[in-house]
Amino acid sequence: MFSRLTKIATLSLLGVSLVTLILIGWPRESDYLAYKEAVQQSRSYAKSSPPVSQKRFEVCKDIWFSEEGNQRLHYRIESAASSLNLQPVRNKFEVIEQLHGMRCWMQDKIVSTPGSQGSTQQTRYFTANEGIYNFLSQSLLASQATVSLYRLPGEHLPEIGRLPSTLPFLSGKAEQVKMLVSGKTPMFQASNFQASMNSSAE
Repeated sequence: MFSRLTKIATLSLLGVSLVTLILIGWPRESDYLAYKEAVQQSRSYAKSSPPVSQKRFEVCKDIWFSEEGNQRLHYRIESAASSLNLQPVRNKFEVIEQLHGMRCWMQDKIVSTPGSQGSTQQTRYFTANEGIYNFLSQSLLASQATVSLYRLPGEHLPEIGRLPSTLPFLSGKAEQVKMLVSGKTPMFQASNFQASMNSSAE
């Protein structure tokens, strides 16, 4: 008898809880319409809102890559000034930085020669009046760039804002350069690159 009363009480409590959930907590059609309207408003705001811009000076970005053999390569992007823009694109925001007076160092490889003291690095260096860095795709694009290739002692890039005393072994002009730093292997492209060897370089 007592067991039967317990079961009836339990079933009654479950029934009351279910009815309460349906009446109070269960999403109604009006809730769905309100949610849909909120999503639509956020999309409309992303489309219509003006880009947000921030001016910056003496900008420096350091990017590190791990290569085979636990070797770490260092890329560094410098610019005298930049404009950081938050732009609405297709229902989302894209962060783009326009660089002015830009310089970029890229370590291609670091070599340790047996029997010698220290290491040497082959490094790529390019400059351009302007460049565009896209944070989403992690890509850098610049036009009318000067590109130089160096062989430098040590494993570290030259100090910020300084050029090495060593002459580049190859240098030239490129109509456009593109650097992509996303993924495991970075990519560098120089379009219409016209270069010459420097016989005076060590």
